[in-house]
Amino acid sequence: MAKRIIAKRLPLFNVDDNIMPMKISWTSRAALSLQVCCIGGAVLRADTLTLKNDGIVSGAVLKSTADSVVIRTNDGILLQLEKTQISKQRVDSESEKAYVASLKNRPDDAENNRALAKECLERSQKGLSNAHYERVVELDPSDGTAWSAIGYIKDEQTGQMARRDALLHRRGIMRYTYKGKSENTTMHAAAIAASKEKAAKLRAETARKVDLHFKNLRSSNQKLAFEAQEYFNSLKDPLAIGKIKELLVESVRRSGNWSQFFDILLRMPGQSATGTFIELALDLNMPQGVVDASLDALMRTETSRDIAMVAFLAKLRPGTKPNIALIDRAGNNLEVLGDERTIPSLISALQTPVTTTIQKAPSSGVDSTGSVQQTFGSQTETRTGLVNQPGVLAALSKITGQSFSYNEIAWRQWFALTYAKSNLDLRRFE
Repeated sequence: MAKRIIAKRLPLFNVDDNIMPMKISWTSRAALSLQVCCIGGAVLRADTLTLKNDGIVSGAVLKSTADSVVIRTNDGILLQLEKTQISKQRVDSESEKAYVASLKNRPDDAENNRALAKECLERSQKGLSNAHYERVVELDPSDGTAWSAIGYIKDEQTGQMARRDALLHRRGIMRYTYKGKSENTTMHAAAIAASKEKAAKLRAETARKVDLHFKNLRSSNQKLAFEAQEYFNSLKDPLAIGKIKELLVESVRRSGNWSQFFDILLRMPGQSATGTFIELALDLNMPQGVVDASLDALMRTETSRDIAMVAFLAKLRPGTKPNIALIDRAGNNLEVLGDERTIPSLISALQTPVTTTIQKAPSSGVDSTGSVQQTFGSQTETRTGLVNQPGVLAALSKITGQSFSYNEIAWRQWFALTYAKSNLDLRRFE
C-alpha cells in the first residue's frame, strides 16, 4: 500500500486531508514531460509539488518557510505541506501554464491531439509536441505527417513504418556530425571523416608535444632538458618525425639554423629517420648542404643505404609525366652511393622520352574556284623526343669509370661483355 501523506488545511477550513498518490492518465503523462522541457521566458512562482509517495499537488505557492510550503490548489483549496514530505518543487513558466490551460475541455481524439501538437511547436515545446503526435498515430495510424514528426518513415520493402535512423542505417546511410555540420552520409564516408578528424587531433597533439620538447631542450632546468633529450633519442613516431621535418623545411625557407633539427633526426634510433633523409635528399627545394648531409646519414648503415638505393632507383622511372630535374637528382644521389647494382637501371635512364603538344597555326589555301579557304579551330600536333639526363650519366661514369656519352647501345654492349656470366650451365634448365 502506498505511503500516506498528511497535508494540513489552514485554519480557514479546520479539516485534515489525506492526499493519496494520483493515477497518471495519458494526458497527465504528456503533462509530466514538462519536467524535462527547458522553456525560455520569465519564470513565475512554483506551481507543482511532487510528493515522496509520488503524489502531485498543483497550484500556486503562496508562502514558503524553512519547514513548510503553503499552496493554493487548482481547486482553490489552501494546503500547508511539510517540506520533509516534498521530493521536488517545480517552477512553471508561462508557456507551461498555457499548455495546461489548452488541455481543458478537449477530447482525447486525433484531431485535438494534432492541434495540441502544433500549438506546442509554436511554443517551442518539442517534447510535448512529440507526445501528442505519438497519440495521433495511436488513434490514426494513416497520418503520415504525425509519423514523420516523431522520426518515422515508410519502409518501401516491408510497407511498415520504421525509425528513420534505423532504416537509413540498414541502407548504409547514417547521420554524422563533422566540424560542426550534421548531415546524412554513407557509413563509409562517415568512417573516413571520423578517421580524418581523429588524425587531425592526433597531429595537433603530436605537434604540441614536439614543440614543448624542443623548448625544453634549451631549458635551464636540467630535468626538463634531460627528458627532452631522451624523448628525441628514442623517437619512432612517424607523426613526430614528420613534424620535425616540417620545422627543418621552414627553417630552410627562412634561411635559419636547420642543423639543430637535422641533429635531432640523427639521434633517432634504428631506421626511424631513414624515410625523412630520403625525402630531403630528393627535395629539389633543399640546398645542397641539406642534400649532402642527408646522403651522409643514409650511408651510415648498409640497411639505410640499401633502402635509399631502392627509393632513388624508383625515381629514375619517368612515368606518364616525367620530372627531368627529379630524375637527375636521383642519378646524382646514386652516384654518391656508388653501387654497381644500379648500372642497368642507370643505362635505361640515360635519356627520358618526353611528349610535347604543339599548337598549329590555322591553315589556308586556294580551292578550285580560286577562293581562299582558311581552317579555324584548335589544331595540335604531338611530338615525342629524348631528353638527356646529365645526372644519370655522371653516376654511370663515376661507378663504372667508363664514358660512352648518351649512347645506350654502347653502354649495354660494354655491360654485357664486362658482367656476363660465361660459365652458366644451361643444361640445368632442360
